[in-house]
Amino acid sequence: MATVNNNNATASLSTDVDLSTLRKVIAASAIGNFVEWFDFAVYGFLAVIISQHFFPPGDDSLALLQTFAVFAVSFALRPLGGIFFGMLGDRIGRKRILAVTVLLMAGATTLIGVLPTYASVGLFAPLALALARCIQGFSAGGEYAGACAFVMEHAPTHRKARYGSFVPVSTFMAFATAAALTFVISTIMSEEALNAWGWRIPFLVAAPLGLIGLYMRLRLDESPAFQALKAQHAVPQAPLKETVRAHGATIVSLSAFISVTALSFYMFTTYFTTIKGEVSLTTRTMGTNTHVTDRKRFRHHNN
Repeated sequence: MATVNNNNATASLSTDVDLSTLRKVIAASAIGNFVEWFDFAVYGFLAVIISQHFFPPGDDSLALLQTFAVFAVSFALRPLGGIFFGMLGDRIGRKRILAVTVLLMAGATTLIGVLPTYASVGLFAPLALALARCIQGFSAGGEYAGACAFVMEHAPTHRKARYGSFVPVSTFMAFATAAALTFVISTIMSEEALNAWGWRIPFLVAAPLGLIGLYMRLRLDESPAFQALKAQHAVPQAPLKETVRAHGATIVSLSAFISVTALSFYMFTTYFTTIKGEVSLTTRTMGTNTHVTDRKRFRHHNN
């Protein structure tokens, strides 16, 4: 959550930074956002395999629905993470908050890549998976809004929207990269290897990305706007209360709009693609079985 209610004051206190610093800020902010959405995309693309490893066998459809239920749980934590990390960022600055969120996001993503399966530890597997997803959702709430605010607090007043848009751009780059990586490993690896351990690779990629993001963020300074507010002792003490009071109606309207767009986005990029693949696989399997049955009947008839 940014200090929305202090926009005018922040704008008047802002001092432009050089282009080199601004590029570093954009890169450091975008890489954390990239890790966040990369994981969300990978989880959706590999939902079928995840369902086979973390939920009780016997009903593939139920296991897949449970996998998507865990996927949805993380979204419930995102508003709470946004409020928590947003208030902290308003008070102590966004640099330290963004260092924490990228560590939480990368750590939780890597954790999924090393979790034991249901066959090894039983019900602990889906519980651990849900916990990792909750940590991801909570940290993602502070990551996305904090990264956008951090970039815009560094950007020139008349070009904030342009530079701030680089953070959402990293979202689509993350989905594209996740799709490409998933396609590559599923193409070059055998089905047995992919199901056994290959599916873990995309989650483990988050570890080095997170460390790179942490290194880049720790080398940055707080935004000139925040430093100016802090020097004047004008840092808000109750940013959430002040923001809700001044912009409550706008927040509700934007929340409704974002909910609709996000729902359609994830329905098409994760749920529909997964269900389509599952239906196609089932259709091919049924067709193969029918073909084999027909051949057996034909041979039996000739005999």
